[in-house]
Amino acid sequence: MNHEVQPVSLHSREGLALLSALAVVLLIAFFSYRGWTAFGRNADQQEVMRRTLSGITALRASLTDAETGQRGFVLTGEDSYLDPYRRARADIPELLKSLRAVTMDSPDQAQRIESLNPLVDEKLEELASTIELRRSNGLDAALAVVRSDRGRLLMEQMRGICSEVQAVALGRVVQFYAQARSSGNEGALISILGGASLFLLLLVAIITIQREAVRRQSLIGELLQTERRLKDAVAEAEGANRAKSTFLSTMSHEIRTPMNAILGYTQLMLRDPSLGLDTKTNLRIIGRSGEHLLTLINDVLDMSRIEAGRTELKAATFNLAGLLNDLAAMFRLRAAAKALRFEMVVDGESVPYVVADEGRIRQALINLLANAIKFTERGQIKLHVTLEQRIAGQLWLSACVEDTGSGLTDEEQKKLFEPFSQTKRGLHAQEGTGLGLAISRKYARLMGGDVTLTSRPGVGSIFRFEIPVERGDAGVAIKRSGSRRVIGISGGMKAPRILVVDDQIENRDWLMKLLTSIGFSVQGADNGEAGLRSWAEWNPRLILMDVHMPVMDGLEATRRIKSDPRGKDTAVIVLTASAMDEDRRSFAQSGADDFQAKPCREDELLEKIRALLNITYEYEEMSETGGASLAGLAALSANRLGPLPRELVEEIRNATSAGNKELLDKLILQVCEAADSESAHALQELADTYDYDALTQLLESVGSADKPFR
Repeated sequence: MNHEVQPVSLHSREGLALLSALAVVLLIAFFSYRGWTAFGRNADQQEVMRRTLSGITALRASLTDAETGQRGFVLTGEDSYLDPYRRARADIPELLKSLRAVTMDSPDQAQRIESLNPLVDEKLEELASTIELRRSNGLDAALAVVRSDRGRLLMEQMRGICSEVQAVALGRVVQFYAQARSSGNEGALISILGGASLFLLLLVAIITIQREAVRRQSLIGELLQTERRLKDAVAEAEGANRAKSTFLSTMSHEIRTPMNAILGYTQLMLRDPSLGLDTKTNLRIIGRSGEHLLTLINDVLDMSRIEAGRTELKAATFNLAGLLNDLAAMFRLRAAAKALRFEMVVDGESVPYVVADEGRIRQALINLLANAIKFTERGQIKLHVTLEQRIAGQLWLSACVEDTGSGLTDEEQKKLFEPFSQTKRGLHAQEGTGLGLAISRKYARLMGGDVTLTSRPGVGSIFRFEIPVERGDAGVAIKRSGSRRVIGISGGMKAPRILVVDDQIENRDWLMKLLTSIGFSVQGADNGEAGLRSWAEWNPRLILMDVHMPVMDGLEATRRIKSDPRGKDTAVIVLTASAMDEDRRSFAQSGADDFQAKPCREDELLEKIRALLNITYEYEEMSETGGASLAGLAALSANRLGPLPRELVEEIRNATSAGNKELLDKLILQVCEAADSESAHALQELADTYDYDALTQLLESVGSADKPFR
């Protein structure tokens, strides 16, 4: 019997099973292929995104390094601060080239990178021109460029574009990961269904699942690698902040050390009774100029410290009324100098003592009041202070500074609180750093409050400073004494021994001369090791110890002294030029009894010495002008000024009416040159205390005695 092989009909069960099996195989093959392709595509895209993120992070860091190096050179003039700038200049072109290559297949990212090129070129050109200006024309010319809005706007634009590139890249990383995960899940599901439906395809399904698992693990590994890179980027940012802190500490030391000698010798020379009135007037001008320079430098350092997150609050109990009265007395004179009315109103709850950072509050209010007087030509300045309870019984201090100045446009208000930003009038006046309002707002927000502004052109402005405070106890409030100059140690006391340890001979010399003139027995040493020997041999009761010295620094020397049983009887005051709070905490950990910031003010230093040695002083009462005796004013009269040239008297009268202190100082110098130094000294005292009412009355009496002057 012959058996013929019958072809399998597609309509038979076997045919349908075969077709079903083939369909399942094709379906599994299709989805597996799509998953593998998606995995490969996503892996490639992830690598592109990783390189984009790495490149843009490096570019931002290089731009920041370039600006940091420029700022350091502008402030110090030392080429060593330009090292980060030079490295950044060399790296930036290669970074941009790499970013252009990696974003070729992404038109939107490529367009963003291309938009960075002209901004980077312009920023680098601005940095280079500022450095050249610093070399050729000095600090003021360079700072004028630094204060301009262009450099800041360029950095903001570049950072904004970099942030957009990073945001898009990170978003796409998340998108690719989601797509890969979806593809993997879909493939696994098809493989399982196919295996359950067709046993013959089980092996293929298992292989597919294994491959997908491997790809998934690879993707997870890549994601973990990306996470590690992000952590590394965070660590680099923290390192940059630490570098900025080191820079601030170094800058503070480099600037405050010579300022300590300048202001120290000024204070020392003002004690010399043999100096004439003209010489002492000149010394006071040097002192005021030094203090002004120090204030400008502190503004820049304060802003940098705030931006680096290194500013800490120092809450203490203080008398709020005393602070407000001091401010009112200070600015009432300044307002009167410009023929402005000054009014202070205090209402709300009666809380004599509050707990807050008095120094930050004082600086913020001084900045706001000084700004109001600076830009108000007529009318009045009003300080309205309110204490009130708000939500949950929290006590809030609100201080409104209202002026009748020219007001601000909406455009000026938008950038008024930005660092180094000034209005057109401020730039024209060429005064200040443009940091006062920015620092005031930063301090207010650091204390949990804010500074806000309401202004209308032609009407005036209202700055509102608001912060939360706590009720304080009078028993722990900070006590303040009047301004008195120490002239000696009370009689009958043996001269205490004081050792001055400082490697800078100028700083060591003026301190030794000051302490000797008061009656202390003084010796000096030029480093910590020499200070240790002098302490062991001479046994002083107190040591003034500088921190940064060769051979052995002051902190190590202090630790060794305090670890010795004999060191318990020796008080140590650390002299520091550091602006960083964490540095000052390390001073306390060394065992020091106190610290004194440089530049040293003699009244603060001598008070610390008095408290530590438990001694008493003899004092000479001082006037508010910083040491000038007002006895000479008694000799000032219309008759004394009558012989002066009437043109000079008229110019002094006009300068007084206009409140032009700079011109007034120059004219008073002409009075001194006219062979009447005593009258010039008395006039200068009135000008320095902003007692323009007395000056005006005096000059009017001169005019009435000589009618042609009228």
